[in-house]
Amino acid sequence: MQKTIQKLICTCLVLTLLLSAAPIYANIPAQRFLFVPIAYEGEILDAMPCSEGLFSVKNESFKSGFIATDGTLKIPFEYANAGSFTGSFAPAAVANGKYGYISKDGLFEIAPAFDSAQDFAGGLALVEKDARAYFIDQTGKAVDFAYTAEYTPVSNFTNGGAWVIDQDGMFRFLKADGNFLNDTRYHWAAEYSDGVCWVSPESGNDFLDFDMQLIDQDGNVLIERGLYTSATAFHEGLCWAKRTADMALVLIDKQGNIVFEVKNAEGIPTPYANGISIGMENGLFTVWNTEGTVIFSSLYYRAVSYGGFSEGCMLVQDTRNEQYYIMQDTAYIAPEKSDTAYRFTHAKEPLQSATFEIALCIGSPLAIVNGEKMYIDAANLNVKAYTANGRTLVPMRFLSENLPGWSITWDYLTESAVLKSDTLSASFKTGTTPLEYIQFNAAKKQYDYLTKPLDQPPVISDGRMFLPVRALSELMGVNVFYDERGLVVFSNTRNTLTYEDATQLLTQFE
Repeated sequence: MQKTIQKLICTCLVLTLLLSAAPIYANIPAQRFLFVPIAYEGEILDAMPCSEGLFSVKNESFKSGFIATDGTLKIPFEYANAGSFTGSFAPAAVANGKYGYISKDGLFEIAPAFDSAQDFAGGLALVEKDARAYFIDQTGKAVDFAYTAEYTPVSNFTNGGAWVIDQDGMFRFLKADGNFLNDTRYHWAAEYSDGVCWVSPESGNDFLDFDMQLIDQDGNVLIERGLYTSATAFHEGLCWAKRTADMALVLIDKQGNIVFEVKNAEGIPTPYANGISIGMENGLFTVWNTEGTVIFSSLYYRAVSYGGFSEGCMLVQDTRNEQYYIMQDTAYIAPEKSDTAYRFTHAKEPLQSATFEIALCIGSPLAIVNGEKMYIDAANLNVKAYTANGRTLVPMRFLSENLPGWSITWDYLTESAVLKSDTLSASFKTGTTPLEYIQFNAAKKQYDYLTKPLDQPPVISDGRMFLPVRALSELMGVNVFYDERGLVVFSNTRNTLTYEDATQLLTQFE
């Protein structure tokens, strides 16, 4: 009897120790979270948080598409990359790397003409084109906000403005009315979220290794620098951060007060959404409420959409069967929509040379570009336009430097020359026909994949690639004129080339 009592006491002690070491669990009904299997059977490499009922996901072929909250594939995997839907538009890139904006039918409403593009926020989207960043509206037109050479916008339009970098590389917040938030310039700044923003007044751009301070929408300091680092954006008045003193993971409010601390966490949990946050603790997929209570925990799930819950759901994978699920929060309450709107006038595009004329003479190392005489290749005077099989060929590099609105680059992976514009991408490879290219179809709001026979493929000569003029002119929609005396004129302005005009051009080659 005594041994039995001792065994019971030992068992109770062990259970007490285990329970004291375990996280605190709330008595929450298991049905709060539902797991809806998705219809797509392939692998998902990455997913963005749900936005407007759709997840932007990337499949095993590194193509982007969209999955709805009921698990169905809403938009097929047709894009090289894609962002999230905001205002019924999502940025999406096509095979040539150019970005445009698609609607929820998967068609381009804003043609893919940008080198990069972010999600819409506040009715504006930050894009980059020709090494220049600016904002566009939902018609695709540039707006006057932050449209200046003095400042480069680097954040979305939030809190009634955007962060810009001045010519000294310092961050300033430019408001919609054209005025700055204050006179302070920062070495680094995050986007505004929940009416507040993390900034760094000192030099440094390592998010894990410099002092941060929190400011409100008027620029007032709410949390002094030096207390926290590696902080996430504020959501629902809360933010995850690491305490600088001991690098402990803590949840804080906007006054810097610690709500609770998490031990044995892996990485930084997701921002709060509808009162819950997702993270890893003790190797377990864990859901906390705002009081630090674990309301769901599992050894088997992993997050796929690492932004956590958004619109009451997130994408997860069950590691036991590798099945993907939409994890739905049945307690989700949709926030009221804000009607805040800003008005902007359209910006005047800077004048750029959209017209050109290039004259070459067979066998001459010279060229006449918009009336200016120059060498085709000053480092190698053997580089000249020449004919082969009755077709004229011109050097790729020379064209790439003198065609406004077009670029010709070398793709080392495929060993081919790639001709690009805002709406076309064609790959020329030596000895290869037919030519394959993609071209944006404005009527169908999508790209067409096309082929074109070449009667003269590209050629390598003198260490340079030469491209056929006729194929180039047809792809670019420009005219090419020939004169029997060896003159070739490549122009998007001329409709004719008279004998007198040709004679005048030829005299410049003397």
